Amino acid sequence: MEGSSNTYNTPVVRFLTALASCIRCLAEHPEKAQEMGENARRLCEEKYTPEAHWQRFLTIAESIGV
Repeated sequence: MEGSSNTYNTPVVRFLTALASCIRCLAEHPEKAQEMGENARRLCEEKYTPEAHWQRFLTIAESIGV
């Protein structure tokens, strides 16, 4: 039908298709999933410390004059 939208080619469907593909890839390569998980944890432990949160809070507070 001319002018009708293709419900199977929406941004949400494309996103979900890509997500499923990524999940399938990680399931097929557990060593890569393990490596990615370790890297993510290390990043969080380094970047999101209580001290880092406090510093960001102070920066915001100073910028609004508190």
